[in-house]
Amino acid sequence: MDHFKEVPRKFMPPKGSDEYIILFALRECQCSTKKLLLLLGKDPRSALQRLKNADYGYWNIPNTSRRGGNYRLDPRHLSGDSALDDQARNERRIELLSIQKDNDLHAVKRQPRSTERWKDAQEKKVNQLELSLLETKQPA
Repeated sequence: MDHFKEVPRKFMPPKGSDEYIILFALRECQCSTKKLLLLLGKDPRSALQRLKNADYGYWNIPNTSRRGGNYRLDPRHLSGDSALDDQARNERRIELLSIQKDNDLHAVKRQPRSTERWKDAQEKKVNQLELSLLETKQPA
């Protein structure tokens, strides 16, 4: 029996994979990280990330808890309506791109400080090498 007949094949992970197990569980109800951990026997974060990014077509799986760790599958994916499914996937893609944009902006802001710290470390390394060379050249 195909439990995901309404979902385009190109978005489905292989049966038996961690991603498939997560989708199967989320199809029925919300799941906590703990429940997914018990189902998979390992941390579900990597599989959730693959489902939620381009690997499997941006499944919209929001975390419904303020403290984190309670997931639900957007019901539009299982509606059988391709327009609703596309809408849910596009919302997730926009969310992911927004997160990436924000991370990139923070990285740009951190770059001058990182460069300065790297230069300081390089300078210390050169000074240590020079000192080491001076110590080895002194007559005994």
